[in-house]
Amino acid sequence: MIIEIRPLDTLFFRDGKPFGMGEETWSGSSVLPNPSVVWGALFSMLLSRGLVKQSDEHRLQIKKFFLYDQINAAGSVYLPVPLDIYEERKSKSVEKYFSKLETAENVVSNYPLPQLLSPNTAKQVESLTDAFMDIRDFYGDYYLEGTPTVVYMGAIYEKDYKIGIGRNKNSKSTEEGLLYRIELMELHPEWRFWVEMEFAGDFPSEGIVKLGGEGKTASFRIMPEAATKDIKNLNIGLQNKFRDNKDGCFKLYFSSPTFFSDGCGLQTLGNHFEVSAAIIGRPKSIGGFDVHKNEPKAMLKALPPGTVYYLKNTSGLTYEETQKTVAGTFPKELNSKGYNAFEILPLKNS
Repeated sequence: MIIEIRPLDTLFFRDGKPFGMGEETWSGSSVLPNPSVVWGALFSMLLSRGLVKQSDEHRLQIKKFFLYDQINAAGSVYLPVPLDIYEERKSKSVEKYFSKLETAENVVSNYPLPQLLSPNTAKQVESLTDAFMDIRDFYGDYYLEGTPTVVYMGAIYEKDYKIGIGRNKNSKSTEEGLLYRIELMELHPEWRFWVEMEFAGDFPSEGIVKLGGEGKTASFRIMPEAATKDIKNLNIGLQNKFRDNKDGCFKLYFSSPTFFSDGCGLQTLGNHFEVSAAIIGRPKSIGGFDVHKNEPKAMLKALPPGTVYYLKNTSGLTYEETQKTVAGTFPKELNSKGYNAFEILPLKNS
């Protein structure tokens, strides 16, 4: 089931930076909500309608999270760009560059790997950390021609700000030194969030949810299957690429924040596959609030979306077996909340 979420107001998805009035005066917002934020909004909606009880958390599962652009007739679905794609940030050129594998020599690392990934150009380039790629390019011409369809955050939303000040709970007067500012974001009208999910029961066909730190409203609706064919084709296309690959090498790409019991997952994945190389982004801090204990959750470090591992299937596993093996390496308690979403991608020109 794919549901579309359309924000009706500005949104605030607080980042992992500590924030408290009088200590820090500014709090940033990320463009995409953490998957658990979306899960909480949907589950709260179900609770308010009497469709679930507090103990029914297992009935709602989020699989994957997408951005959707309906600016053209067919629409386009996007995921974060893999970190092994680069561009010249100061150049007006739209040319993209890819990674090449090199033998790792005289390299000191906490997790030494046999190969390194570096841009296939001598130009000064950076990974595309603030961009999204059409999902059709994950299995289509992107791997053959190197021309992915990329959109940048600036084309998706506008920034806004809200200034506030703390008040004395008893006198209701303002408190000195408690001025603060929070960053808000507003999606452009043609952009939506798409959520792939499962629910054990009858999910409402449409309605309103409260989304983000300030509980702003957003509408939702179940999308007809015909409108989401690109997501189905993504899995079919990648499965065909995997079957056509004779050397067993593939990329493991994460489209959502990901947790491993050993941190970056290199040791865990190394128990099942031969790990050749990896591009790991800056860890993403993820917290939250535990409604059962009425207290903040412990801050956890996750691998950011776009992280890529280059692996070799040395056991002859099928596509389905590889998916199952990878999924079994994650902490189970977070899988249903939209974290640890991944795709098995072919290597370029494989």
